[in-house]
Amino acid sequence: MMFRKEYTSAQIVAGLMSGDKKIYQYLDAVYRKQVIKHVRANSGSLEDGEELYQDVVMEVIIKVEQDVYDEERSKFHTYFMMISRSRWKDRLRKRKRAIQTTSLDESYEQISDFDEAEQNEQDLYYEQVEVMSGYISRLPEDEQEMIRLFYFAKKSLKTIAQEMGITYEYAKQKLYRIRKKLREMLDNDPNFGLGLA
Repeated sequence: MMFRKEYTSAQIVAGLMSGDKKIYQYLDAVYRKQVIKHVRANSGSLEDGEELYQDVVMEVIIKVEQDVYDEERSKFHTYFMMISRSRWKDRLRKRKRAIQTTSLDESYEQISDFDEAEQNEQDLYYEQVEVMSGYISRLPEDEQEMIRLFYFAKKSLKTIAQEMGITYEYAKQKLYRIRKKLREMLDNDPNFGLGLA
């Protein structure tokens, strides 16, 4: 899908907050390719790129809703790609560390403080992703299905409404309530924070 229209950072943020499907389609068409290209150019596969893109979209949505992203400090594209590169770097470090720590020649004492600090940051990120996934899994099945169809299958609210046998307006209200519920769950979790990037 080609997009002739370029959205400003403010338009993207407003679209993410309102659940504007055009914004999600725009991100999917433009940002997905760039994330996958970066991952494949840096020791990753197509599948790695797809997975990273989905994780970053979810993280950015929550950052926007928690008012962490400041559009005055950086353009949305710069912000999104900065998180993507940072998260991919984390994953590469984790893979490298996994290989290193399975070596019979390495002892516990050989792990430096710097490595430990890096590992702590990576662990925190993966814990946050798990927390998000955990809260989604606690939702009723119909709400999980709506999250899956909207964010991961990239279907329009109109299509989702038809598939779920509900009206478009009800689907829109339902998605809003689900997002609000997830946001409240995360806000009330003392162990959850997304200020890493």
